[in-house]
Amino acid sequence: MGRSFCYNFERKPDPEPERGRGFVTIWQGDKIAWQGREGEEPAEFRQGELDL
Repeated sequence: MGRSFCYNFERKPDPEPERGRGFVTIWQGDKIAWQGREGEEPAEFRQGELDL
C-alpha cells in the first residue's frame, strides 16, 4: 500500500449538478418537431419569448 507524503494538496470541490435541464420533445401533430435539452430549443418554441 502506497502512502502520499505530499501535504500541498487540496481537493477540488465537487461540480454542482445541473438543474432544470431535462430532455424535451416537442410535437406538432403526430410528428416530432424538435428534441433536445431544455433551454436549447429554437426561439419559435419558447413561450416566454412569444408576444401573446
